[in-house]
Amino acid sequence: PLMWTVEAKSIKSQLFESLKSRWQLTFANTQDEIIFDHEGSVGIKKKLACSVNFEVEMEVSNPLISLTLDQVLKDVARKQVEAFEKRCNEVPFQKQ
Repeated sequence: PLMWTVEAKSIKSQLFESLKSRWQLTFANTQDEIIFDHEGSVGIKKKLACSVNFEVEMEVSNPLISLTLDQVLKDVARKQVEAFEKRCNEVPFQKQ
């Protein structure tokens, strides 16, 4: 299947020894949808779908920061995925 991967790595900072993220997008099976217009004509509309795998790997230099991050990391990841989904719905897709 068609797949895109986006990887990012941070430079070493005061907070992180390393920070890596990876988004992997894979086209899922498309579905045909039968549509009817107001004149009774029949057509077929393709529904495109995409599965997303999002991974974050980090190494923190300070144990106190590590404890704090553990508490908020799931919420941050959820918000990133929600923002990504929102943007995907805003941008029209044209298969090439």
